[in-house]
Amino acid sequence: MPRPYAPEFRRRALDLLQTGRSVRDVAASLGIAESCLHHWKSRDLVDRGLKSPTPQQAESAALAAARARIAELETEVKILRKAPAAVEQVADSRGALPALIAPFTAHHALRGPARTSSVMPELMPAAEPRRAMSAASNALRRSGRASAA
Repeated sequence: MPRPYAPEFRRRALDLLQTGRSVRDVAASLGIAESCLHHWKSRDLVDRGLKSPTPQQAESAALAAARARIAELETEVKILRKAPAAVEQVADSRGALPALIAPFTAHHALRGPARTSSVMPELMPAAEPRRAMSAASNALRRSGRASAA
């Protein structure tokens, strides 16, 4: 595997090329391969918009963007998996656990871990989602824990 170079080193090498020195001369003076310097030069031209990327470079960029998005989504999933426990702690410390969390806990104890398709139909009928949300809101108000939202 090739040795990674610091971005500052690459920038200085490209600056030497821009002064008019040849690739062979700069590569020899810095102790790097000419092919490496050609690659850096090509990438720099693409980055500055002076050259259009090759199909392989465009595909590679799209793949890198997709991988970054996947990593971001995986982080979100980890956070969302930890959210119920955090909500339970906050609700329990405020004394709202029996009114709000217990029905969800009982539901998931019977059906296993939460899935996107299990929305607890007995608590939130598909035809009347606003009424179910109002019932939850009223339970909060009755417990005296409602926020001024």
